[in-house]
Amino acid sequence: MTTPSRSLYRSMVESGEDAGAPARVHVERRGDHAVVTLDEPKRLNVLSAPLVRQLRRELTSLDADPEIRSVVLTGADPGFSAGGDLKMMREAVEHLDAAEGTADVWRWIRREFGGIARLIAGSDTVFIAALNGAAA
Repeated sequence: MTTPSRSLYRSMVESGEDAGAPARVHVERRGDHAVVTLDEPKRLNVLSAPLVRQLRRELTSLDADPEIRSVVLTGADPGFSAGGDLKMMREAVEHLDAAEGTADVWRWIRREFGGIARLIAGSDTVFIAALNGAAA
């Protein structure tokens, strides 16, 4: 009996939850506001699975904190973010023929990227993007 392959979505979530992975998002609390820094400058703060999962977790925590009134989101130099992770996108294309297929890819986009966008849009906390350098 063969074991079913792990879904791409589950794989990306698990890679983002790896306790041994380096921190790619740093939070500095300053009274009633916080500065959140995307911090993987060697990859231009690309939105990899670990960075996205860490970002979502940190923003969720800050949004739930009644003491935090505003959040500044920025990127470690040399730029804000190069955008989507091309390596992850290539892996997604390779999994389109899997049983989960396209639904699995869209699950990542809806739940993870969409989760961040919905959190920001629905929050009473003010979110400010401090763009520095490249932003995609």
